[in-house]
Amino acid sequence: MRKILLCVAAMFAVVGCSKSDVVGEGEPKEDVVEVNFNVKVNGHSTKGSGEKFGINADDNTLCTLDLFVFRTEEGQDDYGVLEFYKRLTAGECIGEINISSELTVGKKKVVAIGNSKLMSWGNLTNLTEMGKLVASLQSESAKNYTMCKIQDYTVNKSETINFALERLISRVVVTGIRTKFEGTPYEGCGLNDVKIFLMNVQGKKYFLNRDAVNLQVLNNGRLVLDDVNLCAMYGILHENLATNIYDSGYNNKHYFYCYSNPITTEDETNKFTRLVIQGTINGITYYYPIVLKNLQENCSYSCDVTIMKPGSTDPSEDVSAISLNSVITVSNWQTGTPYSVVF
Repeated sequence: MRKILLCVAAMFAVVGCSKSDVVGEGEPKEDVVEVNFNVKVNGHSTKGSGEKFGINADDNTLCTLDLFVFRTEEGQDDYGVLEFYKRLTAGECIGEINISSELTVGKKKVVAIGNSKLMSWGNLTNLTEMGKLVASLQSESAKNYTMCKIQDYTVNKSETINFALERLISRVVVTGIRTKFEGTPYEGCGLNDVKIFLMNVQGKKYFLNRDAVNLQVLNNGRLVLDDVNLCAMYGILHENLATNIYDSGYNNKHYFYCYSNPITTEDETNKFTRLVIQGTINGITYYYPIVLKNLQENCSYSCDVTIMKPGSTDPSEDVSAISLNSVITVSNWQTGTPYSVVF
């Protein structure tokens, strides 16, 4: 038999893996190859959510890995049929994992999902059923962030196929907040009772069609405590800083997480995700929304905020540049590409 080597470069610190049964669909076709799935792992640390979680290297942990191979030969009756499945679970391996199976030659779609939160995939046997399944932001937690990679390839000869899992989530880091009231009527005032939250957050994502939006929107137009309280991880969408901020600044880092929001223009239905700073000045509550346009998965957004005047009294109303200066840098968690925006 010809051999094909699939190398899944997970790029994460693995907790462990185990094996499950291979799923076959009918009798194998005449031309069959033996497939070796070679899973490589490389450690790469980042940080968890919330200011007090900032020292944890949890974001890259892989607890489970589900590997699916679907047939995708156009015009065939078995298009989309699940040909191979394997689950790896915690505690059974560290490092490189090798799995072998037989596959028919032809076009395939490989779907690899890490930390799926699903105990069972039920009777999933085709791409149509896979396309209905979703990940939930409220189920995400440190050391267990959902990851996914989808790749099409053709099985026809011996080869090595490499791909890396990517997180479904985006990370938003507030690196600093300060007022700039000196020389204004608000000199000496602070921004008091400060809270930070993410607003208009995509709460669910299809594993396959991750450009789809509004399956569920969390903190829709405002802070919704029911949405926050149903999250498995404290601080993923909201934190109360329990401090007052002055011109001298506040530089503790705070980490928040959300799903991608790829919309490029807003309308009544589609809204940009926003990072909102809330605080009081002279007893009046103000909001400072920072627009995160075209929010991409597996990217980290760092925000440094300077507040110069009272903001909006409604979190859904953006503030002008004269009130808020925000510098945002965006980087992939692996490589890093910076840019800045001024409001």
